[in-house]
Amino acid sequence: WIISSIFILILTYGLRRLFIHLVRRGFFLKQALLLCDSLERARELMDLLKRSAFSPYHLRGLVWCGMGEPPLRPHGLPPMLGTLETLTERIGEYGASSLLLSVSSIRSHEILPQLRPLRYTGIELMDYVALSEEIAQEIPLAYINDEWLMTATLNSSILQVRKIKRAMDVLVSSIGLLLGVPIMLLAGALIKMGSPGPMFYKQTRVGMGGKPYTLFKLRTMRADAESNGAVWAQKKDPRVTGIGYYLRKWRIDEIPQLFNIIKGEMSLVGPRPERPEFTEKLAAHIPFYDERHLVPPGLTGWAQVRFPYAASFDAAARKLQFDLYYIKNMSFLFDVAILFKTIKTILKGLRHEDESLLQTGDKLEELLAPPSSVQEEDGDRTGGST
Repeated sequence: WIISSIFILILTYGLRRLFIHLVRRGFFLKQALLLCDSLERARELMDLLKRSAFSPYHLRGLVWCGMGEPPLRPHGLPPMLGTLETLTERIGEYGASSLLLSVSSIRSHEILPQLRPLRYTGIELMDYVALSEEIAQEIPLAYINDEWLMTATLNSSILQVRKIKRAMDVLVSSIGLLLGVPIMLLAGALIKMGSPGPMFYKQTRVGMGGKPYTLFKLRTMRADAESNGAVWAQKKDPRVTGIGYYLRKWRIDEIPQLFNIIKGEMSLVGPRPERPEFTEKLAAHIPFYDERHLVPPGLTGWAQVRFPYAASFDAAARKLQFDLYYIKNMSFLFDVAILFKTIKTILKGLRHEDESLLQTGDKLEELLAPPSSVQEEDGDRTGGST
């Protein structure tokens, strides 16, 4: 069994590397056309494809569906192949199996009757939100509204998933506490030796349904760290003690939260709980921020393994996009994958957030209002004017 397991792991890893190598060389890619009504929108979608480490599409060219004549030679974009009237011909000519949509909400409603028959012929239709889900594993805030969130909820089997999650939470947390108690005792002794103050740190966090609860952690900062009020943790935070730095780096300070999980206040995987002082401000500035409170908060989460600590409104908005993706796609296997990624993150050492990690489009105003948006199109986008 051991020999078989070793061979299976080696072959699985090797086949995966081979597949990724072949895809990057152009094999197995889906032939795609980009339907656009604005060059700015087309560039935005192209940027999304370029940011992805793995994109399954080979983009052959653009098809124009905007007002007026199509630009003949769009700078920095694939060639213009035709217009909406010749779309069916271009699909057959280039053997396209996917149609990427980069059009305004108003225009999309106008052309849907013409696109719907294509779906019944087997053509894949992907808009910006669907592409973000598939290749970036996040939900772009500027492109969703309450109707989209309701549809996502209807497609979810969240009640069955919640029961499985709870069973896994209790089992894994119980085992984790048995193994973690000696580590906590050793860490507690080092904390007491390193700086005056209690071994444990209690803090109020916002849980499911917006209800506050008391979260337990091993103390990693000075006892007077928040004498002037609550502030976000920063990179190279001077309030962190010497031993606290390593406890945070390897997430040992999070072990006491297994008690919160057994009590049912948290889950192993979910959106990271925030403090009430910050939640009120974040919800006032970031649309759909309270959606995080529809599921139990987690010890770890998709946003935690994809993005480091949030220490600004911009970073919090960015992490919310990953949280919304998790809430929509929550499943047992997804939770297992996140737990394995968390272990990998711990082994590498946890990073703290700083503004240099924010890529183009990560600033709050850019996340909520794409550069291609115009006033009349933003009227039906919740959060577009925020």
